[in-house]
Amino acid sequence: MTDTSNTPVNNQAQTSVNNAPAANSNVQSAVPEAANSAPQTPVPEEKKGGGFWRVIGAIIFIGLLFLFFSNRNTNEDTSSQENATTTAQTVSFEGETVTVPGEDDVSVQINGNKTDEGYPVVSYDDGVNRGTFVIMSDFAAFLEDNSFVVPAAINNGGSGEEVYLVLFDEDFTQQDTYKLGHNVDMQTLVTEGMDVTVTYLALGKGQAASETPEDKIRLQLSVKNDGFEDPINLELFVVGPEYVDCVGVSEQQCLVVNGNNFYSDIDGFKYEEGNVYALEVGRTEIENPPADGGAYEYELVRIINEVSAELLAHNWQWVSSDVDGEAITPADSEQFKLVLTAVGYFAGTTDCNNISGSYVTDYSNFAFGNIASTRKFCENSQEHVYTAQLGEVKSYEIGEDGNLVFELADNSGEMVFAPLPKFDVGVFDNNWKWTGTEYTNGYKLNPIAQEAFVLKLEKDGSFGVTTDCNTNRGGYDATITGAMDFVEPFISTKKACPAISQESKFVKMMSDVTSYSFTDDGGIDFGLKDNTGTMHFVQQEQE
Repeated sequence: MTDTSNTPVNNQAQTSVNNAPAANSNVQSAVPEAANSAPQTPVPEEKKGGGFWRVIGAIIFIGLLFLFFSNRNTNEDTSSQENATTTAQTVSFEGETVTVPGEDDVSVQINGNKTDEGYPVVSYDDGVNRGTFVIMSDFAAFLEDNSFVVPAAINNGGSGEEVYLVLFDEDFTQQDTYKLGHNVDMQTLVTEGMDVTVTYLALGKGQAASETPEDKIRLQLSVKNDGFEDPINLELFVVGPEYVDCVGVSEQQCLVVNGNNFYSDIDGFKYEEGNVYALEVGRTEIENPPADGGAYEYELVRIINEVSAELLAHNWQWVSSDVDGEAITPADSEQFKLVLTAVGYFAGTTDCNNISGSYVTDYSNFAFGNIASTRKFCENSQEHVYTAQLGEVKSYEIGEDGNLVFELADNSGEMVFAPLPKFDVGVFDNNWKWTGTEYTNGYKLNPIAQEAFVLKLEKDGSFGVTTDCNTNRGGYDATITGAMDFVEPFISTKKACPAISQESKFVKMMSDVTSYSFTDDGGIDFGLKDNTGTMHFVQQEQE
């Protein structure tokens, strides 16, 4: 029986990360917020759709958002920063009188009642305004002047609740509010100096008010003159390793960001070709933008990770080690696989468990950290030897034979990894026909036109697919550990489809793919997000 919870397997690894040199004077951390809670599911590597180098930096967005943002109610930002950050602190509101945001002159006294989550809650009714006011006190965080920010939710009998950020001074006097939105699901709230960074889930375009919010939003608000300044939207950019020719207003050279040509500048970002960057970027809307320009301005907030593209060009398989003069060879090399991602995380497999964690790199310097593992017990496993060596890694080089060689601390030895392809070559030699999708609730969706939906995967990470209406193309990412993602948006011939067409359902399913596996009959199954279903594909017979 396997216990899938994570457990640290090497304490030395954390020390190595803490002592590793900074990759760049702008680099504040190579480890995003969730670094101390390494994911149990192996993390997909970067997108390579639309050309090997063109989109090498694009990341599977479901996996990416989990890595880049902390989980619900995790208010600790573990990013290393020169300026100290302030995270959630205990604040007692009992007995305090506060004004209800969004209501006209309604004040309530917090009386000690609590929600099931332990948040202070009070009902109010002044004959005109009535509702319930909840202070999400666990998220409270202090600014450098001892004022503090806390989210609050108001339910006045409508279809859900409105969520606000509320600014208090040290005497609990309300200074300002900022409305986050309707039915918001708070994720994190962190302060640094007089800046507030908040991450939350909001209702996406087309979502009904009764649905679970899906869009992850990250905002930074500065506090000045006892009030919130206009917020900056924070976005994650994965920047590819070289410029590409593109045509905007005129012919130019573009960065490739999240797999797409990027026509704007990123203020404060110094780009060096040959590296893949994971950036946190602030986006602000331009008032009255020029007709021949973009609608937004972009400014670098921090470099999350900077890594040589050659490290991300392959997945890797451990083939041998030499430690203190002793040669160590894995009994089954194919079991020991390693995936590095652009955002400073790694994932992999051993002869027993899945492992994951973080890494930092500065040119040839390299260190793994926060190594965690599922807890399956296996006799005669070499996992402990393998993870212990990972924890001792101090540098790397790519040899002339294409192998990745990790040098160990104190010149004690080295680990050697061979490059791996994403799939067996047979995957690329065939077209794949969709035969139907089975959902875990028992519903089955089969193609009306049996031969219409055909998928072709290319070695460079691009794909093409025909449907019962259009031809679509785009990029995909797949890792040796079974993660899979088709990059949105897909490029379509945009033919108007008849009402009977299943194209929209098919494209939606492809955008929900998170994993792949091979079937006994030679087919491919694509698993849908949250284990909601499986798309089935078989080899199309060659004419």
